[in-house]
Amino acid sequence: MSSNPNVMKVAELAMERSGARVHLGLQKRLWHLATIASIAPFLGIFATLLQIVDAFRGFSGSPLAFYFAVTQGLSEALVPTALSLLVAIPAYWSYRYFSNQAEIFKTEMKNTSLELLNCVVRRA
Repeated sequence: MSSNPNVMKVAELAMERSGARVHLGLQKRLWHLATIASIAPFLGIFATLLQIVDAFRGFSGSPLAFYFAVTQGLSEALVPTALSLLVAIPAYWSYRYFSNQAEIFKTEMKNTSLELLNCVVRRA
């Protein structure tokens, strides 16, 4: 291989393009995790609100029985919120972890391609 600057520039651009393609492949499906992490708490809160409304609906009886029925309904209503957080927190952590790993891989690929080009230039 010649050390012609044009050839080296073409090789460098080809390596960058290849690295960008690999990086895109790594990032391609991470949006699923981000979507799950951001939507799950809202779905849990929505389900909780529906159950709270249901806890107050259609009750007739003594005030003490009403109090116990409502507290029972409220305690059951908090379950969807807790479950949604059990889904959202690991999804968010996974999204951050894999995004970070993809960025590290991208940096390592760029550094390795530059080292390869430098090695070729020195040998030419």
